[in-house]
Amino acid sequence: MFRKPFHVKSNTNMRGSDRRHLKGRLSECFPVLTPEVMADILPNKMTVNVMKLTTHSGEDVLVYLLESQPLFFECNERLYPTVYILWSLPDLVPSLSTWPPVFEKLAKGADLMLPGVMVPDTGLPEFVRNRPCAVNLEGNAAAMAVGSTSMASGDMTSCGMKGKGVLVKHCFGDHLWEAGDKSTPPHIPPGDLKSQESTESPEESLTDNLAEKEETGELKLDSLSLENRVATQEEALENAEQLAKDAENGEEEEEGESLSPVEQMDALFYQCLLHSLKTKVKASDLPMTTIILYRTHMRSVCPPSMNLDVKKSSYKKLNKFLGYAESKGLIEVKETSRGVDSLVNFDRRHNDLLEFQIPENVFSEDVKEERKFHIPQEASNDTKGSWQGTLHQMYSVTSAMARVLEPMGYRKGSWMKAEEVRSAVTEYVKRNELVDPLNRSQVILDPHLHDAIMDKSEGYITHLPWDQMFTRCFAKMSSGYQMLPSEQASNRPVIKGKLKPISLKIERKAGNKLMTVIQNLDPYGIDIKDFAHRLQIGVAASATISQGHGQKAGQEVRVQGNQINYLSKLLLEEYEIPRRFVQGLDLAPKSKKR
Repeated sequence: MFRKPFHVKSNTNMRGSDRRHLKGRLSECFPVLTPEVMADILPNKMTVNVMKLTTHSGEDVLVYLLESQPLFFECNERLYPTVYILWSLPDLVPSLSTWPPVFEKLAKGADLMLPGVMVPDTGLPEFVRNRPCAVNLEGNAAAMAVGSTSMASGDMTSCGMKGKGVLVKHCFGDHLWEAGDKSTPPHIPPGDLKSQESTESPEESLTDNLAEKEETGELKLDSLSLENRVATQEEALENAEQLAKDAENGEEEEEGESLSPVEQMDALFYQCLLHSLKTKVKASDLPMTTIILYRTHMRSVCPPSMNLDVKKSSYKKLNKFLGYAESKGLIEVKETSRGVDSLVNFDRRHNDLLEFQIPENVFSEDVKEERKFHIPQEASNDTKGSWQGTLHQMYSVTSAMARVLEPMGYRKGSWMKAEEVRSAVTEYVKRNELVDPLNRSQVILDPHLHDAIMDKSEGYITHLPWDQMFTRCFAKMSSGYQMLPSEQASNRPVIKGKLKPISLKIERKAGNKLMTVIQNLDPYGIDIKDFAHRLQIGVAASATISQGHGQKAGQEVRVQGNQINYLSKLLLEEYEIPRRFVQGLDLAPKSKKR
């Protein structure tokens, strides 16, 4: 996570209330931190800062520092200790031991594989899945890396110590370590060794130990010589180094072992590419920019329970994955304009494409660029209510963004889809050579781009990460949405403003009777009469259609009783409306305890 440079957003001094809140969270996460220990590591008279940063992979992280020394960091709402605090408190989190050759691979960005873990005679320490864990080296309990466990300790033993053990997030020598005083790890004797520190060399200590056992009759020296022990240790280190290489290259292919998350993401990317080429991309669509191929076609065929994320794959960048597919002879990618790659052709007779079987139950993901709602048909042959359409989130070119987008062919007042905005801004950045050559995750703001997305009160900022630049571009444009029937080629007018969610309300009438009110169905292309008919049959209660209150209010549906549970199933499952577009699902009646 911190192997490459990160971008610091802010570094502020924590207030007293924030420090107390942090101490409370630390006490909950790490029971070892008693009030006395907490007072030692976070003294009240010393400054505690919180640093907000974005890693090279785009993750937002909070780092808590005592003066300028990083002690803890927070990622995905979970706290992790740094190596600095673990050198003072080695028992803060469970730890696993490995060999120095394995750590060399961890420092390069690899995760700790279970074959590289040294299992003590007493067994692995007790821990659960997805909890902080430290990694130390043989003979020294000082932490060299910190991460999260991929499985519980019992599962590691039951699977024969195969697969991934610790997902490494921070290690000695990375950029988070460089943010501190850059001190080196101390020597901390492991818990199963003698507490007294020995100044003897390993060979001398081993010889004395063997001689002592020989005198007591516990061991004969000729049966286990020093040379044999040294040879055994060297053989173990060679095995560990080979295992580390296998872990880095993803070559853990033992029978019965499951794929790692990175390998699963690689396979998912190739599956979605084959699926989109087989069902989505037509010859008339070519050439097609690689951004459109990925965002519009590949993500639309991703299974609903999964999410495409190139940063979680071994490729890290889209163009590297497409280069892999091109090397297999599946596709042909060319630079159609400066800095813009496009898919120009693909082999329809490729063996992988011919053998690919379309997975079942795959539908479009709920992505920001494009939403699809499939309205179910009646059981009869009547097609009324079987409307199918596509909802597009649209953005209008404002005067602030005109200087950036007009050279790309978009004038002021033009409506653009989200993927078109991203593609046009990306082309502008590459055409004007605004990618920072020293840190390609940063964009250099030229005068036009700076004036378009930055406020005057912020001063002159020279660099921004890609994601922040896109977020600011969207914020500087007017939003709207557009509903397009699937059978209609011509565009409908864009409706300005944000799309309001479908509203579910509960009203109480005379006699303590409840009434469920459903509002704002029109923008989603739902036939209200058909919807009311389905609702009435589904709940076996009277449903009526009436005009809502207010000038801009449309028609609403009213049904007797609290029918939120049925409406949740009807809207989310049958009409496939994304949950974030339905408001009021929390009003469902609570189930009575038996």
